[in-house]
Amino acid sequence: MNLFEIDFRSLEPESIGSWPPILKWILLLIIFISTLLIGYLYDIKDLVSTYQTDIENINTLKDRYEDSHNKAANLDAYTEQMKQIQLTFDTLKKQLPKKIGDTSDDAALLEEISQQSDLSNLDFRYMKPGTPAEKGFYIEYPIELSFSGTYHNIAKFISNISSMPRIITLHNFSLRSENTPPNTANSEENTENKGRSKNLEMNLQAKTYWTTNKPG
Repeated sequence: MNLFEIDFRSLEPESIGSWPPILKWILLLIIFISTLLIGYLYDIKDLVSTYQTDIENINTLKDRYEDSHNKAANLDAYTEQMKQIQLTFDTLKKQLPKKIGDTSDDAALLEEISQQSDLSNLDFRYMKPGTPAEKGFYIEYPIELSFSGTYHNIAKFISNISSMPRIITLHNFSLRSENTPPNTANSEENTENKGRSKNLEMNLQAKTYWTTNKPG
């Protein structure tokens, strides 16, 4: 018997046992497919999602392990590098004078800068100390400077400042040319210096530093 010979109107759900074998097989197949589909939707789908999440976690843990392994393999080198950095830091920190309360060597520092300008034959316009600013374990002390002189004299002054025992950094450079009146007292000397009658005017900010009692 095939499907075309079956009278579907005479079939009753209560008498499935008497249905033709081909219908029974079709019904079993439908039930089997439905069971698989329901199982996937309510169980297997969650298992697949959990599996994918576990795979991602495994990959993350693997990357962490490789990173930790590389760090452990280079631990001695890192330790030695940290020792060198700490040693350099301590050496630089010792170069900073200590400021206790309101006492410091401000006057001595300004006097030394003034002496360096005299040694470099500069014409100082002004030197204005700024307000100290605390930066953690050190205090930053800005000083505004303005002066004029020849290129070589300015270069000599900058070099002398950089060679001072304490740390001084230079910032915010501003440089422009300035006409210098000729020396009328000596015409021969004026002739020799005719091509060198221009000076340079420079403005900059110098910063020096003190240590505080806070740990660095």
